[in-house]
Amino acid sequence: MPRKGGGKRRKRRTHVVPAPGTAVSKSPRSLVFRRGKVPAGVRDLVPDIRRMLMPNTALNLKEKRFNNIRDYVSVSAQLGISHFLIFSATDRGPYLRFCKVPQGPTLTFRLVEYSLAADVRSVHRRPVSLQEGDSSHAPLLVLNNFATAEKKADRNGIALTAEMFRRS
Repeated sequence: MPRKGGGKRRKRRTHVVPAPGTAVSKSPRSLVFRRGKVPAGVRDLVPDIRRMLMPNTALNLKEKRFNNIRDYVSVSAQLGISHFLIFSATDRGPYLRFCKVPQGPTLTFRLVEYSLAADVRSVHRRPVSLQEGDSSHAPLLVLNNFATAEKKADRNGIALTAEMFRRS
Protein backbone atom coordinates (compact mmCIF):
# COMPACT_ATOMS: atom_id res chain seq x y z
CA MET A 1 0.00 0.00 0.00
CA PRO A 2 1.54 3.32 -1.02
CA ARG A 3 2.24 5.93 1.60
CA LYS A 4 0.28 9.15 1.48
CA GLY A 5 2.33 12.29 1.35
CA GLY A 6 5.65 10.43 1.34
CA GLY A 7 5.69 10.13 5.17
CA LYS A 8 6.16 7.10 7.39
CA ARG A 9 3.45 4.52 7.82
CA ARG A 10 1.63 4.73 11.14
CA LYS A 11 0.14 2.00 13.24
CA ARG A 12 -3.50 2.85 13.60
CA ARG A 13 -4.91 -0.05 15.63
CA THR A 14 -2.48 -0.76 18.42
CA HIS A 15 -4.86 -2.48 20.82
CA VAL A 16 -8.29 -4.01 20.92
CA VAL A 17 -10.93 -1.90 22.64
CA PRO A 18 -13.60 -3.94 24.46
CA ALA A 19 -17.09 -3.53 23.13
CA PRO A 20 -19.37 -1.31 25.21
CA GLY A 21 -21.47 -3.24 27.68
CA THR A 22 -19.04 -6.16 28.09
CA ALA A 23 -18.11 -7.01 31.66
CA VAL A 24 -14.57 -6.41 32.86
CA SER A 25 -12.80 -9.43 34.32
CA LYS A 26 -13.63 -10.00 37.99
CA SER A 27 -10.23 -11.46 38.81
CA PRO A 28 -8.47 -9.73 41.70
CA ARG A 29 -5.76 -7.24 40.80
CA SER A 30 -3.00 -6.44 43.25
CA LEU A 31 -0.15 -4.09 44.02
CA VAL A 32 2.94 -5.40 45.81
CA PHE A 33 5.16 -2.81 47.45
CA ARG A 34 7.22 -2.17 50.56
CA ARG A 35 7.00 0.49 53.24
CA GLY A 36 9.91 1.78 55.27
CA LYS A 37 13.33 0.21 55.58
CA VAL A 38 13.31 -3.52 54.92
CA PRO A 39 16.20 -6.02 54.86
CA ALA A 40 17.89 -6.82 51.54
CA GLY A 41 16.29 -10.27 51.39
CA VAL A 42 12.80 -8.80 51.60
CA ARG A 43 13.74 -6.21 48.98
CA ASP A 44 14.59 -9.12 46.65
CA LEU A 45 11.41 -10.97 47.63
CA VAL A 46 9.09 -8.20 46.36
CA PRO A 47 9.85 -8.74 42.62
CA ASP A 48 9.54 -12.51 43.10
CA ILE A 49 6.04 -12.10 44.55
CA ARG A 50 5.10 -9.73 41.73
CA ARG A 51 6.27 -12.27 39.16
CA MET A 52 4.37 -15.03 40.95
CA LEU A 53 1.12 -13.05 40.91
CA MET A 54 1.33 -12.20 37.20
CA PRO A 55 -0.69 -11.34 35.06
CA ASN A 56 -2.92 -9.44 37.52
CA THR A 57 -0.30 -7.38 39.30
CA ALA A 58 1.92 -4.44 38.40
CA LEU A 59 5.30 -5.95 37.58
CA ASN A 60 7.29 -2.72 37.16
CA LEU A 61 5.78 -0.58 39.91
CA LYS A 62 8.06 2.32 40.76
CA GLU A 63 8.07 2.84 44.50
CA LYS A 64 8.93 6.25 45.86
CA ARG A 65 9.96 6.93 49.43
CA PHE A 66 7.52 9.81 49.82
CA ASN A 67 4.47 7.87 48.55
CA ASN A 68 2.11 6.87 51.32
CA ILE A 69 -0.65 4.28 51.36
CA ARG A 70 -3.27 6.98 50.77
CA ASP A 71 -1.68 7.65 47.36
CA TYR A 72 -1.95 3.97 46.42
CA VAL A 73 -5.57 3.80 47.61
CA SER A 74 -6.56 6.84 45.56
CA VAL A 75 -5.06 5.33 42.40
CA SER A 76 -6.44 1.84 43.03
CA ALA A 77 -10.03 2.76 42.12
CA GLN A 78 -9.08 3.94 38.63
CA LEU A 79 -6.83 0.95 37.97
CA GLY A 80 -9.24 -1.65 39.37
CA ILE A 81 -6.85 -2.74 42.14
CA SER A 82 -8.53 -4.93 44.75
CA HIS A 83 -5.62 -6.01 47.01
CA PHE A 84 -2.38 -4.65 48.42
CA LEU A 85 0.51 -6.81 49.58
CA ILE A 86 2.70 -4.56 51.72
CA PHE A 87 6.11 -5.64 53.00
CA SER A 88 7.54 -3.89 56.05
CA ALA A 89 9.99 -4.62 58.84
CA THR A 90 10.39 -3.92 62.56
CA ASP A 91 12.96 -4.96 65.14
CA ARG A 92 11.20 -8.33 65.48
CA GLY A 93 11.44 -9.13 61.76
CA PRO A 94 9.79 -8.65 58.39
CA TYR A 95 6.01 -8.52 57.99
CA LEU A 96 3.53 -8.93 55.15
CA ARG A 97 0.21 -7.08 55.21
CA PHE A 98 -2.55 -8.38 52.99
CA CYS A 99 -5.12 -5.58 52.50
CA LYS A 100 -8.44 -5.62 50.70
CA VAL A 101 -9.02 -2.22 49.10
CA PRO A 102 -10.77 0.15 49.81
CA GLN A 103 -12.38 -0.88 53.11
CA GLY A 104 -11.81 -4.59 53.47
CA PRO A 105 -9.99 -6.34 56.30
CA THR A 106 -6.23 -6.19 56.68
CA LEU A 107 -4.33 -9.33 57.64
CA THR A 108 -0.80 -9.08 59.03
CA PHE A 109 1.63 -12.00 58.81
CA ARG A 110 5.11 -12.20 60.26
CA LEU A 111 7.58 -13.72 57.81
CA VAL A 112 9.54 -16.42 59.57
CA GLU A 113 11.17 -18.19 56.62
CA TYR A 114 11.17 -17.62 52.90
CA SER A 115 13.21 -18.60 49.85
CA LEU A 116 13.96 -16.39 46.90
CA ALA A 117 13.44 -17.65 43.35
CA ALA A 118 17.17 -17.28 42.65
CA ASP A 119 17.99 -19.51 45.65
CA VAL A 120 15.59 -22.20 44.46
CA ARG A 121 17.05 -22.06 40.94
CA SER A 122 20.62 -22.34 42.26
CA VAL A 123 19.81 -25.58 44.11
CA HIS A 124 18.47 -27.38 41.03
CA ARG A 125 20.71 -29.22 38.64
CA ARG A 126 18.74 -28.13 35.59
CA PRO A 127 16.85 -25.01 36.59
CA VAL A 128 13.70 -24.21 34.66
CA SER A 129 13.11 -20.58 33.84
CA LEU A 130 9.69 -19.08 33.29
CA GLN A 131 8.54 -18.68 29.71
CA GLU A 132 6.24 -15.92 28.46
CA GLY A 133 3.17 -18.18 28.47
CA ASP A 134 3.72 -19.34 32.05
CA SER A 135 2.42 -16.09 33.53
CA SER A 136 -0.60 -15.75 31.26
CA HIS A 137 -2.91 -17.46 33.78
CA ALA A 138 -3.64 -16.43 37.35
CA PRO A 139 -2.04 -18.56 40.10
CA LEU A 140 -4.02 -21.33 41.76
CA LEU A 141 -4.51 -21.06 45.52
CA VAL A 142 -5.18 -24.26 47.45
CA LEU A 143 -6.72 -23.71 50.88
CA ASN A 144 -6.31 -26.74 53.08
CA ASN A 145 -6.77 -27.30 56.84
CA PHE A 146 -7.96 -23.79 57.67
CA ALA A 147 -10.76 -25.18 59.84
CA THR A 148 -8.50 -26.96 62.36
CA ALA A 149 -8.04 -24.57 65.27
CA GLU A 150 -7.81 -25.38 68.95
CA LYS A 151 -8.99 -22.17 70.58
CA LYS A 152 -12.22 -20.36 69.86
CA ALA A 153 -10.44 -17.00 69.49
CA ASP A 154 -8.06 -18.49 66.93
CA ARG A 155 -10.98 -20.06 65.08
CA ASN A 156 -12.46 -16.62 64.33
CA GLY A 157 -9.16 -15.30 63.02
CA ILE A 158 -8.57 -18.38 60.89
CA ALA A 159 -12.12 -18.19 59.54
CA LEU A 160 -11.58 -14.55 58.56
CA THR A 161 -8.28 -15.41 56.87
CA ALA A 162 -9.77 -18.32 54.95
CA GLU A 163 -12.78 -16.27 53.88
CA MET A 164 -10.60 -13.39 52.69
CA PHE A 165 -8.43 -15.71 50.60
CA ARG A 166 -11.49 -17.47 49.18
CA ARG A 167 -13.19 -14.23 48.17
CA SER A 168 -10.11 -12.73 46.53
